[in-house]
Amino acid sequence: MKPVIRSLLWTASILILSTSSVVAAAFSAVSGLPYLIHEAHADDEVDSVQFTAKIDRKEITLDDSVSVKFSIQSDGKLTIGKPRYSAPGFELVNEYSGTYVESYYVNGRFGVKHNQEYTYILRPVKTGTFTIGDLEVRVGSRTLKAPPITVFVRSGGAATPPPKNYGGGGAGLRGSGKRVSNLPFFVRAEMDQQKIYKGQQVIVSYYLYQRARTFNLQVDKYPVLTGFLREDLEMPILQGRLDSEAVVLDGVAYQRALMVRYAAYPLKEGKLTIDSMSVKANYYAPRQGLGDDEDPFTQFFQQMAPQASNSQSDPLILEVLPLPTDGRPADFSGGVGDYNLTASVDKSEVRANEPVSFLVKLEGKGNLATIEEPKLNLPANVELYESKGQTKNGQGGIGEKIFELLLIPRAQGQVTLPSVEMSFFDPLQAKYVKKSTSPILLNVLEGAPGSNVALPPKKEGSPSAVPGANVPMQLTGIRPLKSESVVSSSDRGMDPNLWAALFWAGIAASLCAFATLVFRMLKGRKPREQLDTGVGKIRKNAKEWAKLKQTTQLARQGLAFKDVIESYDRLSDLVYDALDAVYPQESIRSLSRIELHEVLVLQKNLSEAVWQRTCRLFEFTEAVRFASSAGAVSEQVARGDLEKWVNEGQLLENEFLNRYK
Repeated sequence: MKPVIRSLLWTASILILSTSSVVAAAFSAVSGLPYLIHEAHADDEVDSVQFTAKIDRKEITLDDSVSVKFSIQSDGKLTIGKPRYSAPGFELVNEYSGTYVESYYVNGRFGVKHNQEYTYILRPVKTGTFTIGDLEVRVGSRTLKAPPITVFVRSGGAATPPPKNYGGGGAGLRGSGKRVSNLPFFVRAEMDQQKIYKGQQVIVSYYLYQRARTFNLQVDKYPVLTGFLREDLEMPILQGRLDSEAVVLDGVAYQRALMVRYAAYPLKEGKLTIDSMSVKANYYAPRQGLGDDEDPFTQFFQQMAPQASNSQSDPLILEVLPLPTDGRPADFSGGVGDYNLTASVDKSEVRANEPVSFLVKLEGKGNLATIEEPKLNLPANVELYESKGQTKNGQGGIGEKIFELLLIPRAQGQVTLPSVEMSFFDPLQAKYVKKSTSPILLNVLEGAPGSNVALPPKKEGSPSAVPGANVPMQLTGIRPLKSESVVSSSDRGMDPNLWAALFWAGIAASLCAFATLVFRMLKGRKPREQLDTGVGKIRKNAKEWAKLKQTTQLARQGLAFKDVIESYDRLSDLVYDALDAVYPQESIRSLSRIELHEVLVLQKNLSEAVWQRTCRLFEFTEAVRFASSAGAVSEQVARGDLEKWVNEGQLLENEFLNRYK
């Protein structure tokens, strides 16, 4: 019975499907609407799909490879095939793909976009101009196409531009003509330029390339970059967190992670060497194919056992050209790069004898640290009170330098601040350029009452001018010891009024003596309280000293130089904290060196020997903090001597505490 029922069900299903098809066809004929409604909806979805194809560079050599990247973005509802292409003159050496999802919020609704990427690594087999065409992908029932791409292939060894988005992406990188052996990991140095002018910026990046999972990464040697002025741009290795990206080098896929990146400025001409960086790490051996004599269990345990290895990057050669002497302006101070120059004031209207801040800002890519403060031809009634400069480095070697000049106009009226002119050498144009700002008009109002004016004499009503101030005080209520009728003038000895005055003077003197005693007791207690509080602070600073001790080790291993400078700044603060605790003094940090010597040595009896040691520490820390960029203290010396000065600071703190005890 069951087979009969099953046959009836199948027959009914076929009749229903046939009937629905006929009805749909008839409805289509009458209404003119598409027969397959779902296909029309699919066409709309295909129209929303974005398909692009691009390459990392248009010119390569026979030693290089080119990366073709296909990107497909859709809503994820359609079936997407694998992209196809035609590349005569190339051979496929590698390929990889990936997917990711993006979320978005539009018109009050959330949505997602599905992205698929396919990358093909192609190596040229001959020179010439070639077209990579027939770029297409099957999406649903339709085929989407992208325009063809042209690639120019030069002979081997010819110079070619680096891949697009240098420092990221990384597909199709060159190995400088060398084939990298099958290592689990290695270090590679990369420059964004091969030939530059003296003082021009070159970005040097040190990457870790790995094909195996690595851990316990340690740096054996950081690059010194001798002959260069160096700025630290990125130091992920010091943070212990390396972000990897998939790249292809000479047709081989790797995971690449940036370890350090510098902006370097050559200080001399000729061929300079970018020195090596070396690291060591543990890793797990990558899985390999089995040989005839290999035991799969043995290979499994070999892969599970960690191994150790080290790697050192190859040195790079940079050709440095001298700056041309022809056309060099007289005001050229060594700036090499591409800059924008602006000037501004913090207010356009100011009273006479009040300061106004005049800012000169340089922004761009170049050796900003070596650029000197511009020389201004200020009006006679405007005084330059103070000036300072500050350099800030940004991503990609683009930074800014700000000169802040504090000006004080001395007279009422309209004042024109002159334009600022500065000369640079632009390496892109290979010539000297002069840039200037527009003059700035400043409206100076009448000075505020009392500004820059001597104090007036005392007026009537001051204590010295109070009427009756010199009138003797009349003392009453004091009876003489003897009656005038009994005591003669010779027996009285003194006038009764004089006796009364002496009596009250004695009372006043006693009160003053008592008040002085109480004041001295309180005064003697206050420094002790201050010392107890200060010593407690010193003891809390023990953790800060421990952190500084750790920093001294990192300073020699390539800690960012700005962090080294901050360590000297903290060292100076800790020594000042100790002085504040043991020798309570208001505004001790604001005193000059001469004033500090007078307070500590002459007033507080600090020994001259300890003072000289303290003075030398302050002088060196200030030289590093404020004058290292000008060459007063070399970076190498500052790094190497940090440990010595930290130890000296702790010894000085102990000297101060021993005096307290």
